Amino acid sequence: VFRRIPGQFITKMQKGGSKDFGFCKITMVHADHPSTCVGPQGIQITGGDAVGFIIQIPHLNTTFYHMGDTNVFGDMQLINDLYKPNIAFVPVGDCLGMGPREAAYALKKFLPDVKQVIPMHFGTFPVLTGTPELLGEAFKEWGVEDKEIIHPKKFLGGAAFLN
Repeated sequence: VFRRIPGQFITKMQKGGSKDFGFCKITMVHADHPSTCVGPQGIQITGGDAVGFIIQIPHLNTTFYHMGDTNVFGDMQLINDLYKPNIAFVPVGDCLGMGPREAAYALKKFLPDVKQVIPMHFGTFPVLTGTPELLGEAFKEWGVEDKEIIHPKKFLGGAAFLN
């Protein structure tokens, strides 16, 4: 797959770094979770730092925050202040990242500029018990009223959903 991507769209990046592709600007930001890969003989080895991404699309007046498999952390407020994301891809599966309750708290406490939330990282393994519906319940628990939950099957007409 990567061999078919034009070279100008592949770049080295580190946390805090940005790359402007003309039609969008991507910034790598901190995330809070372990990162492992399966190494030789099936042994888990360190896979590098956890990250999320900010994707700014100026001509659409849209900024996405893709959180990765993160847990809630206070620097999400810095990400909100610096980049003003209006759409967030938020892990809700629990066990391997935030669950619905933590996600709702993070959105309420640290990400006031986010108005649309796309839940992710749920339902792919039995241990990922969080769901978009449970996120909706957690919104009620935390009093989150100014954000719309968009199921991934409905985001972009479902074109972005991999089953």
